[in-house]
Amino acid sequence: MCSGNTGVNRAMREAVTARRDGTLILARLRAATVRWQALLALLAYSLIALAMAWPLPRHLGTNIPAGGDALLFLWDLWWFRRAADGGTSPFHTDLLYYPHGTSTVFTTLASLESAIGVPLQWLGLGPVACYNLLLLASAATGAWATWALARRATGSSLAAFVAGIVYGWSPYHQARLVGGHLNLASHQWLPLYILALLETIDALWPGGRADGWHARPATSAAQTPQWWRAGRWAIVAGLAAGATATTELTYAAFLALWTICYLAYRGWPLWRARAWRTIGGALGPLALAGGLALLLAAPLLLAMLGEIGRDTSGYMFSSPLETLNYSADTLQYFLPNELHPWASPGLRAYVDQISGTPNVAERIVAPGWTVLALSALALALAWRRRAVRFWGWTLILGAILGIGPVFHWAGRVYFTPFNASLLFPYALLYAVPGFAIMRAPLRFAVLLSLAGALLVAYALTELRARWPRLGPTLLALSAALIVTESLVTIPLARVGPTIVGTALAADPAPGAVVDLPLTPRIDYLWYQTQHGRPIVGGYLARQPPDPFVASEPTLRYLEQQTDERDDAAVRDGAGLRALQARSIRYVVVHWWALPPNEQARLARKLGVVFGAQTAVAVPEEQASYYRIP
Repeated sequence: MCSGNTGVNRAMREAVTARRDGTLILARLRAATVRWQALLALLAYSLIALAMAWPLPRHLGTNIPAGGDALLFLWDLWWFRRAADGGTSPFHTDLLYYPHGTSTVFTTLASLESAIGVPLQWLGLGPVACYNLLLLASAATGAWATWALARRATGSSLAAFVAGIVYGWSPYHQARLVGGHLNLASHQWLPLYILALLETIDALWPGGRADGWHARPATSAAQTPQWWRAGRWAIVAGLAAGATATTELTYAAFLALWTICYLAYRGWPLWRARAWRTIGGALGPLALAGGLALLLAAPLLLAMLGEIGRDTSGYMFSSPLETLNYSADTLQYFLPNELHPWASPGLRAYVDQISGTPNVAERIVAPGWTVLALSALALALAWRRRAVRFWGWTLILGAILGIGPVFHWAGRVYFTPFNASLLFPYALLYAVPGFAIMRAPLRFAVLLSLAGALLVAYALTELRARWPRLGPTLLALSAALIVTESLVTIPLARVGPTIVGTALAADPAPGAVVDLPLTPRIDYLWYQTQHGRPIVGGYLARQPPDPFVASEPTLRYLEQQTDERDDAAVRDGAGLRALQARSIRYVVVHWWALPPNEQARLARKLGVVFGAQTAVAVPEEQASYYRIP
């Protein structure tokens, strides 16, 4: 009996020990998860980035999302590497608008991303691989920064994870990926800046936890200013703001406006309480952040001011009509994503009717029905929190400013029998220096997406607190619906060496290139990345005047609008000699860019200029080229 009891006791002790060890293992696993959750979140977002962009990750070095301005950003990456190799400024180039060169500050350089691409190219990656990696990284890091911001606000890592998906792959961001807008897709610096600014202010001003700005446990230290912490976060805020400015100045202007609104809203209770010392305590860290941001953006800003001072044409300023065309229609905020795989042709046809631009990437502003529903729910459940109300106002303000200077509804801007327009707040911003350059109010959708992400996190946190058992199901369902609404079809285009570009690069003789037709075409930039020669004219986001084409008789004759009978200045070899005198080495004809009737006219003009000289035909690329001896 004793031996039997001893065996039973031993078995019971072993069972208890096993359960205890299992519990200990689970506890350690949970602790490790908490300790490494930032890294795990980034890893998860990286996997989502690959999945959402599929099949692009399979073709990183050979394919890009088709359409849009992708070739311009490939040129930016190539040009930054070339400028770095030559020790020259990337803000002016002699390779475009030959022979005078041109400033590049008013094109979409995405300076920071292009600079990041330089060491990647030194390591052996090409511009195509760099471009694709930067696009994928923008989604993953933007989601991660939003996760950190939302986790700070709600205390829930899981709710914050869904918020990261909302911002990282919003329909607006997905449209930028398809549209080839590396500068606008690089949205990761905005939530990082806001996170740092909120940390700075919470280190100095009271009320952060009570008002819902953060969910950290209250401590006695939190009731007194923490200058060291405020200074550290102010440096992070300055770096993030500088990164935003050197990536896309439009986003930097949005952040400046958001900062003014946030500080006014957050400081209002202190103002009413006449807490002047508390308010003034934030001036030093804010000046530190602003000064650091200006320091980082100074090279770009000074180059822009210099170009504005030298220019007499005003090419960098957008017209009021252009601003109207790039404004959102109110109904667009409630329409499905027209790039979605399930989108019907009727949806795109309807958006064509109400939108001011045919560019699909420039008219997707809606965050999605799930985000709008959860945002409304957050405001209903947590209206008492000032932070929640602020993000609600941010969402509404972003939508209103995105509508532009006048109210748009179903494609209309004039109402009543008197054809009256209703002015909206952006009309005031248009008068602010700098906003007239930005031209696209609908890009305020980036702030709308970020505000929606924070409100989603608040809503899911409230739902989990009220119905704990349903929490995991609601989180999973919300994430699934948000991902489903953000899906886009990503058509891919293969880009690689061209026969014409390779042939021009193999010629050791110097000389510039004339691409025909003489119109700004983004494709000419891709050819230049291969042959490396200066080209007449070029393609920039804002086209400067070209005095060389206007003054050179042969080039004027080759323009489409010139009558082929006006050949007095180019007959009998005069045109060819003029090109030789200007150090033009090649004339490349891109026949694919011309309708058949224009092809015939241009062929006759080229016969006048080149006489009996025949061009080298490249039928594979629907092109031909003349080499000028």
